[in-house]
Order: sequence, then structure tokens, then C-alpha cells
Amino acid sequence: EKDGVIVIETDDDSKLIPGDIIIEINREPVTTIDNFLKLVDTINKTGRNSLLFKIIRDEKSLWVTIIFHR
Repeated sequence: EKDGVIVIETDDDSKLIPGDIIIEINREPVTTIDNFLKLVDTINKTGRNSLLFKIIRDEKSLWVTIIFHR
């Protein structure tokens, strides 16, 4: 069993694609969808305008920067 959350659908302009597995946000491990949502909410409240995701795509790990739409 792997940690992380699987991307199901994205906006047209997203750097993520369905099937990507998000395993870290700003170097914090993502283990469940609840953990993912809490991390995003916590970082959003700091006023930062982006998130750094570590993802698995095609069995390779990549870093992707995601900008908050405000």
C-alpha cells in the first residue's frame, strides 16, 4: 500500500494529470485525503501563493509547483 493521494480530475490549465500520485506538499508527507486537505488549508492560511507538490507520474518522482487561484 502506498501513501499519497491520486489525482482523479484536473482543470485544463493544471500541471497535474489524472493518475498522478501526490506524496508530499512543501516537503510534508501526504498519507490520506484528510491529511492532504489539512496541509493545503494550513499552507493557504499562511498567505503563500503556491504549493510545491512531489508527485509520482509513470513511476518517476517529480516536483510540481501549483499556484493558488485567489
